[in-house]
Amino acid sequence: MYEFFREDFTQEKWKKASLKNAFILMSKQRFHHAAAFFLLAGSIKDALQIILARIHDLQLAIVILRLYEVEAEAQFELLSELLCKEVLGCEVEHFRQLTKNYESKKTVEPITFPNARGDPFERSMSLWIMNEYVFSVETFLEEANDPKRIKDREIKMERTNSDDTLRHFEPSFPDIFNFYSFLRRHPLVIRQKLTRAGIAMTTTEHFLTWTRRIGSRLSDSEKRLYLRTANAHLDSGCPLLSLDVLTSLPKQFGQEAELEVILPDVSKPSLDEQIDWSMPVSSKLNQEEPFTSIKPEISGNSLTKDLISKHELSTLDCSSELQDLKLFSTLSIMTDELTTLANGDYEIPGGQLRLKALLLVGKGM
Repeated sequence: MYEFFREDFTQEKWKKASLKNAFILMSKQRFHHAAAFFLLAGSIKDALQIILARIHDLQLAIVILRLYEVEAEAQFELLSELLCKEVLGCEVEHFRQLTKNYESKKTVEPITFPNARGDPFERSMSLWIMNEYVFSVETFLEEANDPKRIKDREIKMERTNSDDTLRHFEPSFPDIFNFYSFLRRHPLVIRQKLTRAGIAMTTTEHFLTWTRRIGSRLSDSEKRLYLRTANAHLDSGCPLLSLDVLTSLPKQFGQEAELEVILPDVSKPSLDEQIDWSMPVSSKLNQEEPFTSIKPEISGNSLTKDLISKHELSTLDCSSELQDLKLFSTLSIMTDELTTLANGDYEIPGGQLRLKALLLVGKGM
């Protein structure tokens, strides 16, 4: 074998020899070695196919692809094709058409992948690698809109242990909520949202202002994620975490398509900048002219206005559910605290609280 590996595998003769050895190793169920010989012959796609179909190791395939292909553009093309097929369940051409329609405002609905894997974290990481940062965040909302996806989809982490058995992974709403909350305000996500809305950032202060305003508004899908996460915490016996999620819910609700109407257009000069304060003020009021109301002009480009006509204000009224969950969480916390008061032991915190309560009652308070 030492003499064999010393040969020049750029020659067609030794490429065929390496491919022959790879097929022999496949027949012997030695798939790792077979993939190595495919790489030796320069057949990267065959090597990746063996790793994905036989070894079921997506991470190993990505590492090999990145190490083998050094050119950035070719690496990105192969990686996009791999992730679209194995994770998103679609062809790369179909994915590019979806993103193109979304960017050209032909569709305003969130992009979903019905044939994708059930693990939302794999979908999110795949979209992030393909520089689709907004879709990487929005893919977590699929479970919030339809929680049956978690049970209906076949959720498999394509990794193997020593017994070569597949391990199953079931995501939970708290896990999805925590990672979604982190990515939602990521600078790359905010910047891509503003860029697709046709809004140019002039200064860092303007960008931070938009970031705070965007973070203070929620869509219907995001509200569902908040409520289902709080409900999951409550069912798990963690009312304090449930109350923390509910109190972090922004007070303003609305679609993110309304951003340019809600916020001023920072790319245009403000009213103070347009007025020449050095000129004298002269105003003549004609009493005979009829009074006309002055409506504020809403700044925003035509693309955003088209989106607003399709996405009006948020229609999901969750005030009653929100109050019920807050009440249940508070009562659960109160019940847990009251159970400690039943014990008269002074050494425990509950006993001390009970003694102080008795003293207050004795003083007439």
